[in-house]
Amino acid sequence: MLNRRHALALAAATGLTRPLTAAETDLSTLAPEQAAAAREFLAFTSRIDADFKARMAKLNGTSALENKTFKTANTGYIIDVGRGPVIEKGGAMMIDVFADLPPRVMDPVFNRFYSIDIHPKTPWVGMVHLAFTLGVDKKGRHSVFGWMDYMPTMWVEEDLATMRDAVDVYFKSVGRDPKPHRDLICAGDPAETVARWRRKPSCMGVSLYPPPFRPATLENTTFVAGAFETVYEAYMTIVERRASQAFGPTELAAQAAMRKNWLEDQLFSDPFASGLVPYEAWSFASGPPAVNW
Repeated sequence: MLNRRHALALAAATGLTRPLTAAETDLSTLAPEQAAAAREFLAFTSRIDADFKARMAKLNGTSALENKTFKTANTGYIIDVGRGPVIEKGGAMMIDVFADLPPRVMDPVFNRFYSIDIHPKTPWVGMVHLAFTLGVDKKGRHSVFGWMDYMPTMWVEEDLATMRDAVDVYFKSVGRDPKPHRDLICAGDPAETVARWRRKPSCMGVSLYPPPFRPATLENTTFVAGAFETVYEAYMTIVERRASQAFGPTELAAQAAMRKNWLEDQLFSDPFASGLVPYEAWSFASGPPAVNW
């Protein structure tokens, strides 16, 4: 296994633009349970990233991707964006937090954030935001969280039921109750978000941010990964169902309102986009392909 410092030096020297894999990343300084969780996070995000890009390529008829990679004083960003006639814009972003990022991250040993954001061309379906984060610091504190839901344009009961039922089945399979996580995704955190500008999710997905606090164990990481994939699969079912459905001015107006609301959320409400993640990163990864005022 490569020493992490040597692996990063190799990446810089060779122009490597992909995240280090579980095999390449030195997790030996982590407690065994957190090392297992980190490996699961890396393995899952690698697999879902490949699936998303392959599925987007099939739907759009092109595998072309736009790429951005850059570093700040405390974070590294790898972002891929695809565009086409079905998925108008789809972005995947991996963030590696390698130094203090106050007030969220202090003394990181392993801290990664992965997201998928999809804006379909059809105005029948709003965008989806899928986020998964795992962190361990030098004091041994650790956590794993996630956020998974879509922002509807037209509130179609069949589509809402597709998402709701898929989440219900998954949570039942792991012996958990989705209701508190749905309540949280609808309400947000009033201490951190601004109600006037906040996104309007379907509330059929889940927020797996606190409360409750969720330590980064293998079991919890697998649970969050499963919720991420469940919402992703349900959403793609909805997109494929509506891709060729005829639309008119009503649907286009609903799409314009949703896209504007998402931009406002990112600028003025979401604490990560508005205060921690650089504009050049979040706007490229998740911003709408167009906004009408």
